Amino acid sequence: MSKIKNKNFEFLNLLNSLNTIVTYLTKKGNVNNFNKSWTIRLFLLFICYTADNINQKCVVIIMINTKYGIFSDGTKMFVSNPNPKLNEEITIKVRFFTKAKFDNVYFVTLKNGEERYYTMNYEKSQNKFDYYMIKHKIIHPITEYHFVFTKNNNVRFYNQRGLEQHFVLKQWEFTILANNQIPEWIHDAVFYQIFPDRYYNGDETNDVYDGEYEYRGYKTKKRKWNENPLLYKEGRCLDFFGGDLDGIIQKIETISSSELLSIANEMLCEENMNSLFMIK
Repeated sequence: MSKIKNKNFEFLNLLNSLNTIVTYLTKKGNVNNFNKSWTIRLFLLFICYTADNINQKCVVIIMINTKYGIFSDGTKMFVSNPNPKLNEEITIKVRFFTKAKFDNVYFVTLKNGEERYYTMNYEKSQNKFDYYMIKHKIIHPITEYHFVFTKNNNVRFYNQRGLEQHFVLKQWEFTILANNQIPEWIHDAVFYQIFPDRYYNGDETNDVYDGEYEYRGYKTKKRKWNENPLLYKEGRCLDFFGGDLDGIIQKIETISSSELLSIANEMLCEENMNSLFMIK
């Protein structure tokens, strides 16, 4: 794990570069330019949870120049026990800029199928942020929730997607699973992520060939292994290199001989485009 920790400096350098991009987007005078840049925000979140001991710094950068600085997630920073038992009471928190001065902060969830609003309590102020919390008993196997903020008769909804001015969709709710068993080894595991089509061609007989099928008016294209992937406007995610499950199996010894402990394979399903990591 020491090698992973040494990567922190590289992550911080990358964060500085991304922060420059974010600053450029927000200099246009419209803060929403940053809110629309989901790719950058998700990439920043990925770095936060991958790099060791720089979580706090990442969170600050993610919220730079936003109006209210609202943030919460499923980590121990905001959920006292991310993996609670059924009927266990946990503490859930949310934070925002002190200067936001909201009139009310609500924790919203379902109880026996009915939506309930619970008033959150002020906990503390720290580093220009106010923290609000609520103690909540986990009574369902799956607990979904979001936050609601009111100020001067204006209402804002906050979920995993961000701040909304309308009722939030269920698909973006924060989620807690009760009795979720997480193996101990996973906390120190180093995952090797595999994109099957680009990993290794173990069986050329099952390769997608030129024009094998058509999708949305575009035909498949077979690429040679040493060629570059096509730009989207040229390939439409229908350019394939022939990587397959046989290739992963044949190269598994290469992975197991390294310091990597686990493999995180991309989504495997039968689909038309390589963006969904199709297998046949």
